[in-house]
Amino acid sequence: MSFLRSIFGGSPEKDLNRAEEHIAAGQWGDARLLLGRLLKKIGKKDAPLLEEVERKLAEVTAHLARSHEAEGDRLYDSGMADEAVERYHLALSLFEEESDRERVEEKLSREAPNSAPPLSVERLFVDENYCPGGQCSSDHEAAVFEGDPKDYFEILVHTLDPDRAEAYRALGEDFALAYAYTNLEDFSKAISCYEKALQAHPDHPILHKEMGRALLFLGESERAVASLRRAWESDPKDLELGYVFASALHEREQGEEALSVLDRLLEAHPDEIGAFLMMGDIHLKAGDMERSLERYRAVLEVDPEFPEIHSRLGEWAVAAGDRKQAIEHFSEAVEYGNNARDMQRLADLHLAEGHDPEIALGLLNNALYLDPENRWTYLLRIGEVYLKKGWKQEGMEILEQVQEKIPEDQEEARLRLEALLTGGANA
Repeated sequence: MSFLRSIFGGSPEKDLNRAEEHIAAGQWGDARLLLGRLLKKIGKKDAPLLEEVERKLAEVTAHLARSHEAEGDRLYDSGMADEAVERYHLALSLFEEESDRERVEEKLSREAPNSAPPLSVERLFVDENYCPGGQCSSDHEAAVFEGDPKDYFEILVHTLDPDRAEAYRALGEDFALAYAYTNLEDFSKAISCYEKALQAHPDHPILHKEMGRALLFLGESERAVASLRRAWESDPKDLELGYVFASALHEREQGEEALSVLDRLLEAHPDEIGAFLMMGDIHLKAGDMERSLERYRAVLEVDPEFPEIHSRLGEWAVAAGDRKQAIEHFSEAVEYGNNARDMQRLADLHLAEGHDPEIALGLLNNALYLDPENRWTYLLRIGEVYLKKGWKQEGMEILEQVQEKIPEDQEEARLRLEALLTGGANA
């Protein structure tokens, strides 16, 4: 499902609605993550939407910072000063207003005079408990709503535009339950309710669309494609539906039909960046380098500063064996998007080309700050660079941290780590 999840809900408006659902539930960390990704997706193409997302992101970040500060206060009052200090540091990393920062710094000074982390390379590289830049949660969690699912349905549809909300409400109680269960990720219950709703509305495109989405997440791709096809035949201009249908087809290795769906989307939405990206991905997976490059370059004509297209072109250049061009594109991606994944790829390319390792260390440092959930992957590279620079003790300390944090399923990375530890110990 990775391909599906990477583009699921393709339209920025849908992503914004999802962020508002998190806001309504007080899930500030999830909302901030989604809005940050949406900001990169929009680029400079839609100035009003960009302004709205930036405003919401600032508000959500402030809420998240205040929640960390409040939790720090609670922990301190409970006699847990060390845990409180960690929360205060998180709040400090998020607050923008000087008055807020001064207030938190005063609390840090009062509770633990020597606790403020120095802004040094070593601090970011080797302190396993330091988690800047937001909430430190490793796994995606489904939304939690304690109460009647129909009440949750009302919260969800409140984020939709009025016409769409009215259409969703008109489908009745079974649909309301199904839609709520889908968003709560209880897909089996959702399918059961969708099937009941279809008895009253057997041909309704919204029902087939939403049921198809739930079926995809349940892993029933064949039924999902059939349901989504019925919805698509009724409304081939629905942007969100087109993305979901095309991704479902691609999941089932029906690439040509997926491309046909995306072509029809582009007829109705000629500047839709997501469609060009998805088509380029499908061509690249099929080994058609020329057609994938053609689709990727079409995005540059719409928005030359869209960060994701430079990531795609960077990967394309790597596949083509052109590391110099890959470095150029990943540098653009980092400049426009500030994404940890792109920083890691760019660092790897600089190291592969024998460039100054300080460039790679700077990139990995920033990636570690932006993406603390995956810190092990950046620390693994940092430790390797330290060993190459002759900093044996520092490198081994970092690699020992990685040994404790690396996931069980990362066999290739584990083998690489073992080789580095063995080589470092024998050096």
